[in-house]
Amino acid sequence: MKRITTSTAVPNMFGVGKPGFRDGNLSTGVAPTDFAALWFNHVQEEISRVIEAAGLTLDENNFSQLLAALSRTGVFYTPATDDNSTRAATTAFVRNVCAALLSTAGYQKLPSGLIMQWGISGAVASGGFAAITLPIAFPTGGIASLATWQQDTTGTSGNVVAAGWPTATTITVYNRATTESVIRWMALGY
Repeated sequence: MKRITTSTAVPNMFGVGKPGFRDGNLSTGVAPTDFAALWFNHVQEEISRVIEAAGLTLDENNFSQLLAALSRTGVFYTPATDDNSTRAATTAFVRNVCAALLSTAGYQKLPSGLIMQWGISGAVASGGFAAITLPIAFPTGGIASLATWQQDTTGTSGNVVAAGWPTATTITVYNRATTESVIRWMALGY
């Protein structure tokens, strides 16, 4: 694509080095911008190639072919989540890369690939443990976990809890307290 470069183009109309068109006013001696075949050929081919790339045939009676082409499935490609190209991101790509389940047991995927997951165990007996299935599997594996006491059945405080190293699909929480406890947990992975 090339911007208009005829001698009557308006210099820097859209910023430095970005000329544009103007209407003329013959009564004041202002000439309109002259058109150039090269510029029209650029515009024609840029638009035509988008329409043809979408699998459509150019139709002189259809005034919405460019819109139809841009609206077709596959024109805007949804790349894999690990794609670091400069292609435009579709809504599907963004939703997949930054997917989330925001609930009591949920997760958040970050663009870097890091996934945060969290939840609440059921009651864990004194001195016992519980294996928790994560809301989603970590594609590579877990890298960190933590646990905190929520409550015990008798209402006492000061319980000591711990979380074991997460696997791709589970985390184990431990109740070191003298009473049964419910444990909130979080796991990180990628």
